[in-house]
Amino acid sequence: ITAAIMTLDAADMLFDTNPAEARKRMNTANARIRLSLDSIRQAVRVLDRENEYIEMRDFLKELTAVTDCFAMDTRIRICTDFSNVPESQLIPREHTELLTGALQEFLTNGVKHGNADLFTVNLTTDSGHVRLCVIDNGKSDFGDENEKERIRNGFGLKKLISYTQKCGGKAQFLNENGFRAELTLPLYK
Repeated sequence: ITAAIMTLDAADMLFDTNPAEARKRMNTANARIRLSLDSIRQAVRVLDRENEYIEMRDFLKELTAVTDCFAMDTRIRICTDFSNVPESQLIPREHTELLTGALQEFLTNGVKHGNADLFTVNLTTDSGHVRLCVIDNGKSDFGDENEKERIRNGFGLKKLISYTQKCGGKAQFLNENGFRAELTLPLYK
């Protein structure tokens, strides 16, 4: 919603001098507001549920909202594959919060630290685990020689590793022809 407001402010400034560009920005803001409204409705539906698990279909909508908004804001290409995830499968609500935040972190870090302009986001499940894998085409200097220092000095990755280990999961990071981040969490407590 904040991005839509900024886009509308820019459209207002351009209205008299460049109406075509102003209209284009208004259309972008309109799309952003619609996405935001859908996200708010989805969040309310999820929060209304009293149990600690949610259906995967609701989680996939959250992930899609994150990737759509990020792509709209940055013009970065994001390819997603959630096709092998049963939509009625349950996932702990706290895992969805972590994985949604992790996705945002990986997208932001890929652009900020690696100048990535293409991401691949995959979510898969098996009988007992959910795995989020985010790969970018960036040129980060993250590697074996500085991995421990980067994780120790970086709040985001350290937090993700700590949470996944606490839950009995695993976090892996690899920088080879782009950065690859993979989080695996148990589906059941």
